[in-house]
Amino acid sequence: MADEEETDRNPSFFVAVHVGAGFHSPSNEKSLRSAMKRACLAAASVLRVVFSLESPSYAACIAQNL
Repeated sequence: MADEEETDRNPSFFVAVHVGAGFHSPSNEKSLRSAMKRACLAAASVLRVVFSLESPSYAACIAQNL
C-alpha cells in the first residue's frame, strides 16, 4: 500500500519529441538539441501538474495531446 501511495505522488512518465524526418544540418545540431530539451522539460512540467491534480486515467488523456 505504501508503494502505491509513493507512485501516486511521483508518477512515472516519459516524453518523446519528434524532430521530423530527413536531413538536419550538423550546424543546427546545438540549437535543435536545445529546443528538444526545452520541449521535454516543458511537457514534463505540465505532466507533473496534471498528475498531481487529476486521476491517472484523465492525466493520460491530457498527456497524449501535449
